[in-house]
Amino acid sequence: MNKTLQFPSVDRLMLLIAVLLLQLSAPVFAQEDDSIALQLFNHQDLNTDVDRASKTIVSANRLAETPDEMAQEVIIIDGNTIRKFGYSTLVDVLESIPGFRTSQPGNAIEGETFLMRGLYGNDHVKFLINGVPIKPEAVKGMPIGGQLPIRHAERIEIILGPSSALYGSESMAGVINIVLPEIDRPVFAWADVNLLSPNTTDFNLTLGGKAGKAKNIVNYEIFASSYRSTNVNLYIPDDSIRVQPGQLNSTQQQLFVSDGEGLPEIDDLKRESRLLGTYLTYKGVELSLMNMYREENSGFGSQPLQQGYFDPSLTYGENINSLGLRYNSPSTKRVQIRTSISALTYRTITNAGYYGAAHLLSNGRNFIYARSLDINGDFQGIIRANKYINVMFGVSGDYSTSHPFTNFLRHPYKDRTLSFELSDQFDTLQTAVLQSAAIQSISMLDTAQFMTAFSKYDVSAFAHSSFKSKSGKWLGEAGLRVDFNNFGEIVPSPKLGVVYRPSSKFKLRAYYGKGYRAPKSYYIFNNYTETAQNFGNGEKLKRNTINIKSEQLQGIEAGADWRVTNYWKVSLNYYAHYLQNRVLRQVFVPSQDSTNPQNQIGFGYFNGSSYSFLQSVMLVNTFSFKVGNVGLNFLVSYEYSKGKEHIDAPDDAPGGDVVSTGYRFVPVHAGKANFDVTYRDFTASLRGTMTGTFITDIFRLNNGIQYSESDIPFYNLDLLISKQLFRQLSLFGGVYNIFNTVQSGIPNVDLSHTWTYNPQYGRVFKLGLSFKLN
Repeated sequence: MNKTLQFPSVDRLMLLIAVLLLQLSAPVFAQEDDSIALQLFNHQDLNTDVDRASKTIVSANRLAETPDEMAQEVIIIDGNTIRKFGYSTLVDVLESIPGFRTSQPGNAIEGETFLMRGLYGNDHVKFLINGVPIKPEAVKGMPIGGQLPIRHAERIEIILGPSSALYGSESMAGVINIVLPEIDRPVFAWADVNLLSPNTTDFNLTLGGKAGKAKNIVNYEIFASSYRSTNVNLYIPDDSIRVQPGQLNSTQQQLFVSDGEGLPEIDDLKRESRLLGTYLTYKGVELSLMNMYREENSGFGSQPLQQGYFDPSLTYGENINSLGLRYNSPSTKRVQIRTSISALTYRTITNAGYYGAAHLLSNGRNFIYARSLDINGDFQGIIRANKYINVMFGVSGDYSTSHPFTNFLRHPYKDRTLSFELSDQFDTLQTAVLQSAAIQSISMLDTAQFMTAFSKYDVSAFAHSSFKSKSGKWLGEAGLRVDFNNFGEIVPSPKLGVVYRPSSKFKLRAYYGKGYRAPKSYYIFNNYTETAQNFGNGEKLKRNTINIKSEQLQGIEAGADWRVTNYWKVSLNYYAHYLQNRVLRQVFVPSQDSTNPQNQIGFGYFNGSSYSFLQSVMLVNTFSFKVGNVGLNFLVSYEYSKGKEHIDAPDDAPGGDVVSTGYRFVPVHAGKANFDVTYRDFTASLRGTMTGTFITDIFRLNNGIQYSESDIPFYNLDLLISKQLFRQLSLFGGVYNIFNTVQSGIPNVDLSHTWTYNPQYGRVFKLGLSFKLN
């Protein structure tokens, strides 16, 4: 809860640094040479022409081109800016970028969350590190914390909009690629230490260089991070969570309710993440290995009676290992070959779980388990017909085998024995009353032990071509990918774009693309139902599998960039998308109407004939000028969004169809303002965000559809500072949520334990030092 400012002691900090490398597990890494041409975003400017012209990337269309040649909106976040202001997570970086909505700490299952192009980014964005996919199949979305190599990146590349023509499933909202640097100095070392309130440390280290002679040069990099908070400053207003103690039994009152206050018991809230990795290059061969670990309080994002916040040892998290091997053939004038293979393993941490008092399906101590192995292979050929036409073609394949995400387990599941631990020796909960035999779990499920194996594959072929006119004013691109998956689906994904630059100061672009997401094992297996008659006779809910369709999205966008003067730039962007087969949560409860009895009871998912439509327009003004030694940079954006979701109630329930008045999670009005002042080696930056009202939840309740919406806007203001103390030493810090305002993050309504009001951080102070040696 809202605690006073505290920094960790020096002794604890030194101990953390000393044991960091011993704590981190074995490595693994990333893959795929998909670069990208994007717009630069840093503290000085958005889309700075000089910097943008020097960037050549391969992610947006897998052809090395500059950002000005791209029809799709793309953004580059410079790595120096990330380190300058001490950003620790991907969501830290995205928070101040126009068009994004963020949520911290988010929820325990997926960590920090964000919206990108109106869609839930953790679920609908393709995540890559150096082109290697890192989202596991066993869970529904990418877990985000401090375990990603954000502070070690050379840059972060973001492609906005549907991108399945090149990336296949998962890239409905776009692609985020974290690019690691290829260190070209004999010796390089960089480290920083951050202290945050309360009781939080963040440590990062990079060592690298190059060795060898002549053409036999090996470039290497070893990097590590450790983020640890023993008590997250979560700001939860009392009136949003007050409960009636009389509704709980005596044991539940001991666990969940503070004495005499009618408020949930909230103990220290833990968050922790670790990263260890290496990146090697030799001639055209690249090898990368990474281990990414995350753990946090399992209550985050959940209503405190459904998942308890009362014990620090109630945590959820995962361990992800990544291995990537890539080869780029020497580039000739006409032809180049790229090939890659990668493997990714995922497993929940030991004893991951929660304790609940008023959960829909299962109270008491519950365990969670998931694991998966994902393998990806990719081949690309590039033909440069002439200086005006490039062609890229290739094939790709994905295979995964998993135990999909499984909740509500009575006992932990053990990897080595492939069986459940049935003794009580696993229970390490700190709260004494939890260790009493009198605490019994109450479950509506028919078994305490269920674990299912699942395999999934996808093979595809793709082609892409880009061209430019002799004058250089017209540029175009077209592409097509066809995927075939184990669900028997054949999914074509086209793209088409054009860019027109009548002058060096003005650019117009238009783009059409398609995105899709193949059925996720999370939705297929997490369904618990029984007929109402059997349930009424005392039978419990059974775990069932369902057939769902791939979500499919078609999107268009158009944009104009105008450099009005040397100091002022205007960007106007419009996008619209049409989404079919969106997955929805469904809840079946006993009917209170005897004339309309409910035929089944339980919880699960469906995606019938529902569809949704969203359109948005955003205006961004950027001002940048210098007076003497003082530089001033100002960015202000305003976004207006309008959408609706047409939800078809299953079983043709009369009058059951609903058309919402807005689009899920997307505020009608949103604005951002970033103001930077630089004086020599000192920078101060104010980052402001305003979020208007939005739809918070849409779900099926029995044979009808219900949705809810927020009725108040939210605002936030951060202050960031940076000072170069010496050539090799710099200082950074800040105050986040300066006014300690109440915030509502993005609810994860696809989870059975969601909380429509998702509390965010209160006021947080940060102070850090960064050291670099070349």
